[in-house]
Amino acid sequence: MAYNLQDFQITGGPGWIKSERYDIEAKAEGNPSRRQIEGPLLQTLLKERFQLKLHREMKGLPVFALVAAKGGLRLKPTKLEGNCAALYEIAKCADIREGPSTLDVTAIRMDVFIEVLSSIVGRVIVDRTGFHGMFDAHLEFTRDDTAFAGPPGSGSASGGRGGGAEMTNRPSFSTALQEQLGLRLERTKGQVEVVVVDSADRPSVN
Repeated sequence: MAYNLQDFQITGGPGWIKSERYDIEAKAEGNPSRRQIEGPLLQTLLKERFQLKLHREMKGLPVFALVAAKGGLRLKPTKLEGNCAALYEIAKCADIREGPSTLDVTAIRMDVFIEVLSSIVGRVIVDRTGFHGMFDAHLEFTRDDTAFAGPPGSGSASGGRGGGAEMTNRPSFSTALQEQLGLRLERTKGQVEVVVVDSADRPSVN
């Protein structure tokens, strides 16, 4: 959260950083915004209490390209009202609700929507839809789309319907994107920014 990264974009560091859990209670001085608290201020806390040292680098990794499916996009234009119609702010106007097998977004831009999709499929997604503007969307799917683990460069993500452990009639995630939103994921490769943890120490007690 501090560095706006997905788990798969973090590498290196001692083994305990992936297994140990900590409760953090902190209060910022003044009245900083949520973006400041979850970004620069949290980075400072990690550096001071965990002696966190890291560096960024670009790495060639499998990625997905998000494109329009055959038949075109099926995105519902959003209707902004009140203060959001006069001054749109993501933190105040957009809404993202993710359930076990559903995803609902309201007044969202494509760049933000892609971040949500990326967290679901566990891979960076590149926007090649050509879509601009804001939209609402509702998705119903089954979280058993193991096709995402397939090798890069093998075409689109599988659209097969699978019951899996859930044994539902909902489609796989990639199929839901195509059928319900007119979006398709294509496997490809690209340069992805990753963070390498050079070192970190367990924090001292308060």
